[in-house]
Amino acid sequence: MKKAKLIEGIVHEGNFERPLSFNWEYPLNPTKIFSYIGRSDECDIQIPDGIKSVSRVHAGLKRDGNRLYLLDLASTLGTFKREDDGNFVRVISNTEIKDGDIFRLGDEYCMKYIEGEE
Repeated sequence: MKKAKLIEGIVHEGNFERPLSFNWEYPLNPTKIFSYIGRSDECDIQIPDGIKSVSRVHAGLKRDGNRLYLLDLASTLGTFKREDDGNFVRVISNTEIKDGDIFRLGDEYCMKYIEGEE
């Protein structure tokens, strides 16, 4: 089974992105079916509490075999996936994410999905 992780370090502001001064990595457990993302201490992937555009329980990642899906969990400011043209599209239902995909939580906080080696 492939190792995978989420990395953050990008803030989306209007039509451009700027790197953050830090770059955290969040390893994903390959055997876990569902992971919660948010500011709550109870989330599997905990976002710093100072990022107020991210809800306490904002989004989820659902594993189905070798596929990984992003879900919005009724967050206040939404969850968005960046398309090939660079525009962000709101996640309405299960949205598959693949190696290199970037998604945004709220109006500024972005994460990138990276698949690792087996």
